[in-house]
Amino acid sequence: MGLISRLGITALVAGVVGGGLSGFAAITTPDQEANKAPEPRILSVSTIAAQQVTGYEVRRTFIGRVEARRESQVGFELGGLVAAILAEEGDVLEPGQVIAQLDTARYKVQLRQLRGRRTELQANIDLARATRNRQELLAKKGHSSQQRYDEARFSEQALHGKILQVEGEIASVQLSIKKSEIKAPFAAIVGTRFSDEGVVISAGVPVFDLLERSNPEVRIGLAGGAVEDIALGQLHTLNIKGQEIPARVRSILPVRDRGTRSVDVLFSLQSGDQRPNGIRYGDLARLDIAKEIELTGFWLPLTALTESSRGLWAVYVAVAKQENTDAKSSPQVDPDTENRKLQNTGVLERRELEVVHQEADRIFVRGTLGDQEQVVVGGLHRLMPGQRVRIQPVGKFPSADLLASNDLGNDQKNAPIREINQ
Repeated sequence: MGLISRLGITALVAGVVGGGLSGFAAITTPDQEANKAPEPRILSVSTIAAQQVTGYEVRRTFIGRVEARRESQVGFELGGLVAAILAEEGDVLEPGQVIAQLDTARYKVQLRQLRGRRTELQANIDLARATRNRQELLAKKGHSSQQRYDEARFSEQALHGKILQVEGEIASVQLSIKKSEIKAPFAAIVGTRFSDEGVVISAGVPVFDLLERSNPEVRIGLAGGAVEDIALGQLHTLNIKGQEIPARVRSILPVRDRGTRSVDVLFSLQSGDQRPNGIRYGDLARLDIAKEIELTGFWLPLTALTESSRGLWAVYVAVAKQENTDAKSSPQVDPDTENRKLQNTGVLERRELEVVHQEADRIFVRGTLGDQEQVVVGGLHRLMPGQRVRIQPVGKFPSADLLASNDLGNDQKNAPIREINQ
């Protein structure tokens, strides 16, 4: 066989082998692609930068009531028929003004009778005085006994005693007539009228409820240890019907209420001698007391907490950790593309915390959290320690913008986490 023939056979064999290998490669490549593991998905989480503070403010609100300095339910000292009601609800009264009267006809009749008895006794006294003088003269001349003179003298003295008794009865009836009137004990406003004319009323039954017209006061019950932060003479601001009114502490009662365990504090409104415009007795007054607590910790939104063990709570912190993609990537993976995928990513770590103080939308905590660490603010049910996530900072907390944002609201459970297919 010649050289040319041998070369032709060699070329034919090489072609067949090469074609077979190409076909095998074409068959196996799709299987390898199918068995290749899919790239992992990285969750995107919203985070805030934790800001360490040196304390927090505890603000407590207490509700009280606007009261008159003096409030009296006045009635008659004597029983009888109500003859006249001279004041209506809402009337302004001056001190000593007559506002109700009883029927005094019976007392006036008694008064006339007693005055008649007094006139009769006075006449008897005059007669007894004349008799005593005559008996005295006769006794000196020896024409009358000493016994008759003594009888005349002591009879006059007895009549003097009787007239004093009648005069006392007259004064008693006059006092009853005076007590048949109700007079305003101070400058007041009629709050309530309980009776009308024609009613037979008993002694002591209230007829009017009178409220003093001068500047009112506010009574607020302070519970717990809040009363320890109040001192006599302190100036506070009370909110009454939307008005901010300065008030000074006038009195702190020395007894604690048995039912509410609160201590009543009386405030004098600093608005002159009259009631502020629009303020009525019985209006609710609000007192806010703020107290600074010195304690190093952090303010966090409620949505950042997850339950831990032994009564503690925890948060997830996204710690940025850039991997060395040049060493781990296969030759077929572009390092620049992999670096872009891992940009702004981090690994979740768990921080144990103690809840110190809670408000409506935030909590004050202390524990293993560090300053400026990125705290995940929601979707914690889909997270676990060691998980890689994409960090999307939304700002610092507390912040007025963040507190008003829906990102930290009730929808935070699912909203801050988004899956990104790399």
